[in-house]
Amino acid sequence: MKPALLKRYLPAIAIAALVAPGLAADAPKPSPSDIDAGLASIREYDHGQTRENLVKIADIVAVARDDKAGLAKVEKAMAAFLETDASLAAKQFVCGQLGYIGTDASVPALAKLLGNNDTADMARMALERIPGEKADDALIEASKKAEGLVLVGLLNTLGERRCKKATPALEKSLRSDDAGVVVAAAAALGKIGGKNAVEALEAARPKAPAGTKATLDDAILLAADGMLAAGDKAAAQAIYSRVLSDTKLYNDTQLPARAAAFIGLIRSGADALALIPGQLKAQPTIMSQVVFPLIRECPKEVPTKAMAELLPAIAPAMQIQLIAALEDRGDKEARKPIAELAKSSKDNLARAAALAALAKLGEPADIAILVAAAAGPDKEPKESAEFALSRLAAKGTDDALLKTLAEAPEAEKIVAIKAVAARNMASGVPALFTEAKGPSQRARVEAVRALGEVADPKSLPELLALQLATENPAEQAEVEKAVVATARRTPEGQPKAKLVLAALDKADKDAARASIFRALGMLGDPAGLAPLKAALTGGSDELRTAAIKALNEWPDAAPLNDLLEAAKSSPAPAQKLLAWRAFIKLASLGEKENAGGALNHYKTAIETTDDDGIKRLALSRIAGLSGGGAMKLATAQLDKPSLRAEAEAAILKLAGKMKPDALAKVKDVLQKLADSGSTDDVKKQAKDLLKKAGG
Repeated sequence: MKPALLKRYLPAIAIAALVAPGLAADAPKPSPSDIDAGLASIREYDHGQTRENLVKIADIVAVARDDKAGLAKVEKAMAAFLETDASLAAKQFVCGQLGYIGTDASVPALAKLLGNNDTADMARMALERIPGEKADDALIEASKKAEGLVLVGLLNTLGERRCKKATPALEKSLRSDDAGVVVAAAAALGKIGGKNAVEALEAARPKAPAGTKATLDDAILLAADGMLAAGDKAAAQAIYSRVLSDTKLYNDTQLPARAAAFIGLIRSGADALALIPGQLKAQPTIMSQVVFPLIRECPKEVPTKAMAELLPAIAPAMQIQLIAALEDRGDKEARKPIAELAKSSKDNLARAAALAALAKLGEPADIAILVAAAAGPDKEPKESAEFALSRLAAKGTDDALLKTLAEAPEAEKIVAIKAVAARNMASGVPALFTEAKGPSQRARVEAVRALGEVADPKSLPELLALQLATENPAEQAEVEKAVVATARRTPEGQPKAKLVLAALDKADKDAARASIFRALGMLGDPAGLAPLKAALTGGSDELRTAAIKALNEWPDAAPLNDLLEAAKSSPAPAQKLLAWRAFIKLASLGEKENAGGALNHYKTAIETTDDDGIKRLALSRIAGLSGGGAMKLATAQLDKPSLRAEAEAAILKLAGKMKPDALAKVKDVLQKLADSGSTDDVKKQAKDLLKKAGG
């Protein structure tokens, strides 16, 4: 504390020390001899008043715990206090203290309070903590006379005390018409346990009031649990079996109780293998809610192999749940039955579940099953098999997959190729090249796609050789994409286009060189730009067209001027159009960083080309810009009938982004559209914008 603050509060601290005797060094310690005075001080205490005197009595009790004679004196005084006309709040406090220190000596005084509804609960709570038969007897005797909530409380206390002597009284309460009393008696008997308690509960069950039978069943099972904990397995098992299977006595037992009985049987050592099949047929819901979790969590009590062998005998819905439980366990003892189901099940969903489980439980020997399913026509099994093929991690799986790839018919060969790609199998690259050069076009295409996913840049020379040798346009396009994907995996800092450029020198046909051009365009490596630019002004029409298309894919505006020259000077009209489209596309790449520069490029296109389609394309790009220059360029095209629709759309879009003060500067243009727009919608939009501009 700061000195200034300390100086300010020091007088108050000193005064507090004077008026707080509990804090003074010479304050007298509490003593059992002070109990009478203390009790007298709280005689008229009520809730909400200061608890200072209650604290003093609590301190006296705490000190007396170390003084046998003193403690007896305190207890005697408190017991006598309960027989006075002290307030209920004071008696409640004293009962609470007797709950901590009370002995047989306190029982008579507390027992008297049990007969009064106002004091029954406070006395009962104290007696609940006091050990000994006298307290038991007092509670039992009181229960014979009590009713309603007071009786419910007494029964609860007898249960908490595990008072076996109370069994006859509790049994009598089970026959009450008061459902609350029946529930309390049943719960107490369950806690007390033993053969007599169970017999009483089962005898009362048939005539128990509506809504109480679930509590009786819980109590019976609790008693059985107690027997099991005490080592009496036979008695416990007999009870669990009755709850589970006795359809006469337990005909209306709810699922949670049957489930608990089933678990009790398993934990008591009953033969799970003998139990589960019967329950599976009789009570499938128990199977899903109880047995399957047990399979996951209790491998010793519920052996994997035996459970898996149940699969053929159960319904598909149960098969799916059992497979999931076995899969979660991860024990490969379940593999063979699951693999057989994956192979032969007529139910698509059950088969799909089995196939998916092989991802975790399968072995290389299951590759044939998975490949066949993935090649099949059924959606769910197909997807599950593809998943399992991509995830199966058993040793030898890759080798088995490659063996299948080499020997399988076309449909399964394609599945195996996809699996190699999904598993990112570098070891499969040689086999993929074999298939990429094989007789099946479908397999060739799929193998090339897979190479694009898994091939290392070291495989580029072989992949490029394949590209140069491929003449089918569709296949060639796939090889080009694979080459680009593989080249992009070149380590950072190394030129990605180096090997691709080397292949260009080996290409002896324009079609092959055009294919390399397309790959260079998709790759976008600056090192590959030179041959593409050169082809724009020299070489065949095929190569010039290929170069323009390649530059259309370029990732930046580096070849923009070259495309402009090609658009102006290419001899073929089709090449001019391709060049203009590529020019506009690359110009659009810089719109965010340099909108003015992009606008100038669009203006160049509009003013230079004779093709209205290219002009319309440029106008559509202008609409995405902002500012007066874009508006001016779009407005200038309004009087050209072939461009009017695109010009109107650009003007409206540009105006829509303007604030009112900027709109005011283009009122004339908007008024023109409002008066003579080409469609009613254009007129309406223009009028709305004029209102926004305040005109």
